[in-house]
Amino acid sequence: MNTKETLKPVLFMAVVAAVFTGAVAGVHMATRGRVALNRKLAETGVVLAVLGLEAPPAEDATALEHFYAAHVVKTAMDVRLPEDDAPNPVLAGYDVRDGERVLVGYAFRVGGRGFWDEIAGYVSFEPDGRTVKDVRFFKQNETPGLGARITTQSFREAFHGRVLPDEPTDGVLLEFVPEGRELGPSEVHAITGATQTSRAVRVFLNAYLVEFRKAMAAHESTALAQGGTP
Repeated sequence: MNTKETLKPVLFMAVVAAVFTGAVAGVHMATRGRVALNRKLAETGVVLAVLGLEAPPAEDATALEHFYAAHVVKTAMDVRLPEDDAPNPVLAGYDVRDGERVLVGYAFRVGGRGFWDEIAGYVSFEPDGRTVKDVRFFKQNETPGLGARITTQSFREAFHGRVLPDEPTDGVLLEFVPEGRELGPSEVHAITGATQTSRAVRVFLNAYLVEFRKAMAAHESTALAQGGTP
C-alpha cells in the first residue's frame, strides 16, 4: 500500500471529525441563549414559589418576568458569605390584597457543596424575618431516593413555621435532627440514609441564616431609628 492510500482513511476521519465538531459547536452556540433563558426563568419561578406568590406559567416568559418585576424587589440587605465575591441580596416579596401592596416575606439564595456536587436553592421567611416560610432547591445531583429528597415536599414541610432563635449556638440557628423525632421550634428533620447531604445542607444553610439574621437586625435598627417599623 502506497503513502496516498494510507493517508486516505486518516484524511477521511479528520474531515468527518471536523464536520461533526463544527455541527456540535454550531448547535451549542445556537441554543446557548435559550438554555440561559430557561435557567433564568426556572430560578425566577423558584423565587416566586418560595415566597408563596402564584405566578404565570413558565412557558409565558414575558408574563412571568413582568409578574416578577411587579412582585419582587431587591432590598438593601445582603447575605453574602465571607468567601463569596458576588452580592447575594435579600429579596422582598409583595402581593396585592384589597387593593394594597402587602409584604409577604423575604427570600435569598443559599447553596454550597453537597455530597456529590453543588446544591443551590432559596429559603424564605415571613415578614417578621424569623419564621421560616419555605425552602426550595433547584440545583442538586445527590443520590436518587436519598440525598435527592431535599427537593421533596416532605423534606420542605419540616421547615415550615420553624423560628430562628435570637443567637446561634456554635454557628447554628436551625438544627437538623433524626427523622421521626418530634421537632422543637428551631429544628428540622435530616434525611435518613443521607448523612453527608444532610450535614452539607446544615452547614451552608446555617452560614447563610447567620448572615441573614445580622442583616435583619441592622435593618430593624435602622428602621426604628428613622421612626418607622422594622
